Amino acid sequence: AVGLTPPTVVAAPAGRSAGSSYRFNLSAQEGFLRHTYAAAVAPPATVVARFAIYFASLPTVNTTIFRSDDSFGNFGTISYVQSTGGLAAFVSGGSFGTSFVVSTGVWYLIDVKVVHDTTFTVDWKVQGVAQEQKSASKSSASATSFDIGQVSTGTTADFYIDDICVSGTSGDYPIGDGTVVGLYPNADGSHNYSAATDFDKDGDTHTALNANPA
Repeated sequence: AVGLTPPTVVAAPAGRSAGSSYRFNLSAQEGFLRHTYAAAVAPPATVVARFAIYFASLPTVNTTIFRSDDSFGNFGTISYVQSTGGLAAFVSGGSFGTSFVVSTGVWYLIDVKVVHDTTFTVDWKVQGVAQEQKSASKSSASATSFDIGQVSTGTTADFYIDDICVSGTSGDYPIGDGTVVGLYPNADGSHNYSAATDFDKDGDTHTALNANPA
């Protein structure tokens, strides 16, 4: 979580799923989830994503919701545009595309594909319907990370994001509707480990942590 206040995990609003979602309800500040890839997506990188968004109240200023960054500092986004009351695609250094007007109290399924190439493109869909593509001349680059949430300073909003799925494979676009399920163990089975050799600290040097294997 990045920002002064991390998002909260709460029950998803009715109509999406019985699971949990991330709630972003910060006042005049940013707060979002950032994932940095363990290995950058090789150039020319393609990043494909799918998420659902529900606005309890609309942002007060232009607000980036999803952002894909690359090794040259360029980025493509899906953003909320305050003047139009909708979501739109954006490429760094350019202008917003045509907005898809949104309302409060409705789940919207968003598919997006960002291509970090010499012709940098952002394609996206709402509820499976294609929206205006944005493009710009950039450099072929690797993708390094993505952000999702209130990715803009000075914004006040209240919205939920659910069922996030991200891929580095162009052919996965559009991912389409689906549910992300969080799994957790319901029991602690038998286990045996060495506090001296089973944990790494400072690279490859094994250091005893004095853990109690019981």
